[in-house]
Amino acid sequence: MNKLDYDGWSIKSNASMRQDKKYYESIFSQGNGYMGIRGSLPEDFENQSYERCTYIAGVFDYIKEEITDMVNVPDYMNTKITVGEEVFEPLHESVDIEQTLWLRDGILERCYCWKTKNSGKIVIKSQRFLSIDDIHTALIRYEIVALEKPCDMLFETGISANVSNQSIEDDQLKQNHTILKMAMPIEAWQDEADVLKVKTTGRAGIHIIEGSLVQTEERELLPEHVKEKEYVGTKYAFRAKQGKSYCFDKLISVFTSRECKLDQLNQVILAHIKKNKTLGYNTMYRKNKLAWMKKWETSDIEIEGDIKIQTAIRYNIFQLIQTNAEGDCTVNIGARGIMHGRYKGCYFWDTDIFMLPFYVNSNQEAARNLVMYRYLKLDDARKNAKELNLQGARYPWMCSIDGREQCESWDIGKSEIHVTADVAYAVDYYVRMSNDLEFYENYAIEIYAETARYHVSRLTYDENKDMYNLMFVKGPDEYCGITSNNTYTNWMIRYNMKLAVEGLTYLKENRATKYHELTCRLGIKGLEIKKWDTIRDKISLPYDDAKYLYIQDDTFMKLEPLMIDDYKTNESPLYHSICFDRLQRYRVLKQADLVLLVTLFPDDFSVEQKQAIWNYYEPLTLHDSSLSYGVHANLAANLSMNQQALAYFEKSVLLDLEDIMSSTGKEGLHFAAFGASWQALIMGFAGIRIKEDTITVNPNLPMNWSKLRFHFKYKGSDYQIEIKEGTGHIQKDGKIHNKMEESD
Repeated sequence: MNKLDYDGWSIKSNASMRQDKKYYESIFSQGNGYMGIRGSLPEDFENQSYERCTYIAGVFDYIKEEITDMVNVPDYMNTKITVGEEVFEPLHESVDIEQTLWLRDGILERCYCWKTKNSGKIVIKSQRFLSIDDIHTALIRYEIVALEKPCDMLFETGISANVSNQSIEDDQLKQNHTILKMAMPIEAWQDEADVLKVKTTGRAGIHIIEGSLVQTEERELLPEHVKEKEYVGTKYAFRAKQGKSYCFDKLISVFTSRECKLDQLNQVILAHIKKNKTLGYNTMYRKNKLAWMKKWETSDIEIEGDIKIQTAIRYNIFQLIQTNAEGDCTVNIGARGIMHGRYKGCYFWDTDIFMLPFYVNSNQEAARNLVMYRYLKLDDARKNAKELNLQGARYPWMCSIDGREQCESWDIGKSEIHVTADVAYAVDYYVRMSNDLEFYENYAIEIYAETARYHVSRLTYDENKDMYNLMFVKGPDEYCGITSNNTYTNWMIRYNMKLAVEGLTYLKENRATKYHELTCRLGIKGLEIKKWDTIRDKISLPYDDAKYLYIQDDTFMKLEPLMIDDYKTNESPLYHSICFDRLQRYRVLKQADLVLLVTLFPDDFSVEQKQAIWNYYEPLTLHDSSLSYGVHANLAANLSMNQQALAYFEKSVLLDLEDIMSSTGKEGLHFAAFGASWQALIMGFAGIRIKEDTITVNPNLPMNWSKLRFHFKYKGSDYQIEIKEGTGHIQKDGKIHNKMEESD
């Protein structure tokens, strides 16, 4: 466990990064939706070229036939400081470091105390942020003081294209040591600013242009420009006076050919640099602060009674905000955001099932763009289905530039098909919560219809039992092998078909012209729609009536039991000690399908069924997925098992901050876990439910929490909910709306 200090609105560390550098680089990641950076030290040149990570949302290119990677773009934080003959090395034992990430406004501050050999103590302070007021802007400020004596000093900062990718295999146990150069310099120039343009090396050929301008109030300091093959920069050489603070502001501009015409990139970057120069660091700092203030007004969660948990949930929310390109419907959210290259930056069901509810209930424009992304990839999903000799549309397990399958692991990519129904569920969740009828009529119903078609063609009919089976599938629990009739997947498919029938019926009754246009374009006949209705109720759902227990799949009970305590000694995944092949024949779970299903459909299960699912599957769950803890916390809270709920919630909300699974440094931040934590808090501990347009609160707060307060958006209205002393108070658009007493 790594030592961090929590004060409600900040994450602080006084520990040296030498012992666990990658962990701290993950924790102090920053982003603004458009671009993201690892929390690397700009002055640390020990990192390999693939470890100095800067990413831009949607900037992918091909590394081989049909397979992409998220491109590591030029490092615009690159900085070198020299005192006399000594080069500043922030990880050297002569340097003490304090780091603070301010969650309220996205500022990362660092303070170094450097004990030089010949020039005494040097204090170096830096402050940096990626503006969410202007997403094409990043800024870093340096203040340098020679405390004990005058000295010769050199400050140099620039943009380096000496970066590369080291693609990470889908198989988590495989190591890939291949280094790929995915951004090649094509142009560089300098006048007042340093500008570097690169082009991605695959067939996507995206151009990225970055510019930086250094400002200082020290008029006697004259800049010198440096230009090399893969680097442009500005340096200042000067005699530092004892005790005097020297301040340098670096204003960074970033654009790509994704949002600008190629022949306009140069003019666009120069105009942006000029604008930033006029505004200056202080003005942009204030504008960013105000933009963050507006974000927190609708997304903050206040918890009284536990400062660590309070800080942790804000950290989770902070990261969800800063990794989402809220105004761009052409991108989605990778499993590790835009701050790490794990899974090649691809988009999964993580967004649809785990993260989307946060955005729906805090920023519905962002949520709409996330589901619109799925509509824009519908044609690709149709191609995926056709290639598999199936009908309709099949969404991929992993996608990036387009909606074609990026997963190279056959058992996951071809068999974990629940992602298609997950997309339909997510679209429906957005529509229900937002009441966005325009999206429903023009986009959602088409998704429902085409995904329903896919599922019909994927099912196998058993004439003897008059039942439909789903063969050769893998559910969200990825340990129990390829199976038949995975209950989670089958349930989601049934719901998907229900949405399709209801949607087309709605159009027929309310938008006849639109109904005719859509059904003609898709070739849908009335008999096909009736068939969906018939098939839906005949899809197998394995169930034990005597035990009130849904069974995970047809083969689950035939698997060999495992004495978990003999093998699972910590939170590290068991696949590190037992191979995947063997795990697939044990009756243990990576994450519990049915626990997740209950949290998605809480009103469709009786209390007895929920309790039976918990009692049977919870002891078998290894929690080897970062998604698992939050889901278990959610259900435990709804079952009033508060002690267990809190234990699971702490693991979920502190997953990265406390490095629970010992993977944060190597794999980056776990964004789906952030979303699962949010859901556990709102749907679990607060007990939020919506029935017939009425929001109800059934709270089950941990004993040491004296108050829980948050905002919740529903159908265009803002609800402010406060739970205190077992009672829930609801305000709608600032007015008292309801008051719910705690249920027995």
